[in-house]
Amino acid sequence: MNLNFVLVLLSISGILFSSEIPQEANLVQTQLSNGVVVWARQQNVPKGMVAFRVVWEQEKVTHTQAIDTLFGDDDEVATFFEMCKETVQGGASHVGVIAVGDFSPEAVLKTVAHHMSDLTLQGPPQQEKQIEIVQSPESSKVNLSLAYPTPRILLREVEDLRKQWLTLFLQAVVQSRMMQLSKSTGGVWVEAADSHFLLPENFCKAKVECQPVNCLDVLGSFLVAVQEIRKGGFTEEEFEAIKGRVQKSLIGGYRRSPDSATLANYYAEQFAFGQGCPAYDFFMQTSLSLIPQFTRRDLHELVVNSLKDEYRHVKLVGPRQLNIDEAKVKKVLDLFQADTFVLALGTVDGEEDVSPTVGGSDPYTRLPITEGEAQIIWEIIDTLAEKSIIQLGFMQGEMKRKGQLVNHVHPLKFLGTIFTNPHLKTCMKEVRTSYLKWTGFLGGLSGRLEQEYKRGNLMSHVPGFCVATHANPDQVAAFLQKKEWEKLVKYLLKLE
Repeated sequence: MNLNFVLVLLSISGILFSSEIPQEANLVQTQLSNGVVVWARQQNVPKGMVAFRVVWEQEKVTHTQAIDTLFGDDDEVATFFEMCKETVQGGASHVGVIAVGDFSPEAVLKTVAHHMSDLTLQGPPQQEKQIEIVQSPESSKVNLSLAYPTPRILLREVEDLRKQWLTLFLQAVVQSRMMQLSKSTGGVWVEAADSHFLLPENFCKAKVECQPVNCLDVLGSFLVAVQEIRKGGFTEEEFEAIKGRVQKSLIGGYRRSPDSATLANYYAEQFAFGQGCPAYDFFMQTSLSLIPQFTRRDLHELVVNSLKDEYRHVKLVGPRQLNIDEAKVKKVLDLFQADTFVLALGTVDGEEDVSPTVGGSDPYTRLPITEGEAQIIWEIIDTLAEKSIIQLGFMQGEMKRKGQLVNHVHPLKFLGTIFTNPHLKTCMKEVRTSYLKWTGFLGGLSGRLEQEYKRGNLMSHVPGFCVATHANPDQVAAFLQKKEWEKLVKYLLKLE
């Protein structure tokens, strides 16, 4: 086979379910000689303005200082950076300056270098012990924290983004449970600063202020709560409350035409997250489409893998007379181990995994897809049928971009959108006549079906899918169980 045809075939396979996350364009990234990272983007909305954000991490907590001002107001900019340096000096190993506004990148980089080149950064943080006890003469109470690290991963594909949002859900639900528990233990919950776009932190954490006399009891209560979470999961009310909060925050923060301050806030959070900078529109639109699909079952694997005894980190900050040592804390940790508690895969909070009923509320009908996403699918399939292989090769960039926008759509919903539309069904018959188009289509589709198969997220949607496409549920179920993806599509093509 000609090499060019092979390349076209591979590109078609990635068109429909391309999972690569595009990075933000026009973002200049550089580093000063002292290690301070600078992200800058020229943006003339609003005209003449600049938004600066200084971001740093100290003791695994992210901090941000912000100013929105006229570019050229040297006194205000100088005061802002001096204040930031006084706060950061010597206490952080990772510092970034974000600048978005009506300027040339060269000019703003010169400004940042002038003000921040003399900042001294701390060396790499030392590895933490499982138990830390710190004396604080100023305090008469104890600050107690229990943390479970949740490492961040590079956001290369949409699946990575999905995993990170699920990590946030886990953190948020755990912290909500712990916060409620702290009220009954006499502790005062210590709020963490919320991220505007709610990217996950690098740990699940509970933190309270309590009296020295009962701090070990509070720790024991938190450990019991972890046992209960590993054994029984979360309630529907807990999960839906977090989902609603996340969606509200995203919808409220999203701007189709973002100004400098909006982009600066977004870049600051991506810098703090530390895994590149996904394109703003793609990140927001894809996240808004992914989140409605999450269920409590999606958290099962994260609960088991994240809340492990070996990951526990306990920190106590209290007065000098605190009569607690590592041995006493370790005794509590040993007493309340949680690894033996495992949520049953077939149940969530005691709920059996039963077959759904067919109708307006069945799982397939609830699979989210917007009118805009359905239109994009229509355009992709129509183009795939109408254009030649050579023409598709020239359109690879445009088609891949469209594919990224619908990659998150459940594959059965994707197929349902095609095979309930007479025109698209005719288009698929045309695609079937071309070896390269057909093989490319199946390559992308098979990958997504395989993903949902591994998640156990196919069979519950069969009844509703078959009602929509007039297919035989037993036949479709048999194809899915045997992972015969091509036979499934050929079968759908034969239906009238």
